[in-house]
Amino acid sequence: QLPYPTNPPYPTNPPYPTSTPYPPPPGPVLHGQIPPPGPMYGASPPPPVTSAQLHTITVLTPPRPLGTKSEFLTCPHCNQQGWTRVESKPNWMTHTCALILCCFVLWPIAWLPYCCDACQAALHYCSNCNAYIGEGNQL
Repeated sequence: QLPYPTNPPYPTNPPYPTSTPYPPPPGPVLHGQIPPPGPMYGASPPPPVTSAQLHTITVLTPPRPLGTKSEFLTCPHCNQQGWTRVESKPNWMTHTCALILCCFVLWPIAWLPYCCDACQAALHYCSNCNAYIGEGNQL
């Protein structure tokens, strides 16, 4: 006995119509002529656009790196141009330099990084509105 049925599992007649689903072309096309468009022929043009949409594109540019000296720039807070006011403040680099000097038995001069502007952060403030602008480092 065969392990599969001998009758075909599919019907012999297709379940869908076999006629062409598209209608014939609208008329004879002569060689070299373009047939007129079908449903759009004689239709009215689309309505004109009465309102335009305005899109605003904002371009963000990264701030330029600041140095340890006063710089001429436009304040992002008050939009005034001017020179920045710079204040030096100890940061992690100041403390690290002092710690290294202490570890190498140079503790008598471990205070030197706190007096040297190159080892401290330069904080820039607007000279007009006193707003914080950014931080600059020597290294």
